Amino acid sequence: MTRYFILCIIFSSNLLVNGQYYLNHINVIDVENGSILKDQTIYVEGNTIKSISSRPITNPIAPVYDCSEKYLMPGLWDMHIHDAGDDSSNRHEYIPLFLANGVTGIRDMWGSPEMLKLKNDIDAGRFTGPRMIIGSPIIDGSKPFFAHALAAATDTEGRHYVDSLSEAGYDFIKIYSLLREPVYLANPNCRIYGS
Repeated sequence: MTRYFILCIIFSSNLLVNGQYYLNHINVIDVENGSILKDQTIYVEGNTIKSISSRPITNPIAPVYDCSEKYLMPGLWDMHIHDAGDDSSNRHEYIPLFLANGVTGIRDMWGSPEMLKLKNDIDAGRFTGPRMIIGSPIIDGSKPFFAHALAAATDTEGRHYVDSLSEAGYDFIKIYSLLREPVYLANPNCRIYGS
């Protein structure tokens, strides 16, 4: 398509996140069937789209924003990020850039306590950023491939890591290829993802 697509993102000020508003004359990209619903009206309450309609607004109960020539699409997910490693001092600068580029959700595949704190700050409205799924630090075998991975040589160590990381709030446990089978099988009820 030769048209210039603009992703219409309303950033979270208290008024818009907690309020009600209409996006009028907006084109909605329907990703399920690959079509564009032209000249739609979207009614939003808080952070929830309540309705999408082709009917004109007759008695608006909230502010109306003219979105003529603009497009709206579902938010994108980046399913495999790694936080900036050992020097993550710039995470408060780069994490909001996901939203600015239409990525409304991310999955960090090697989490850290700092990323858990940032996720909690985003969830509580103290920081603006995408929804986050945070993986645990890597659990690997007794001689880990990565120097900063957790070394689990026994099933007792493996269970300890899984229990403590789960209690810390990580969304899933990340394991690596040098983990021995008995250690892996000692935790049958956890959700385990690979690389």
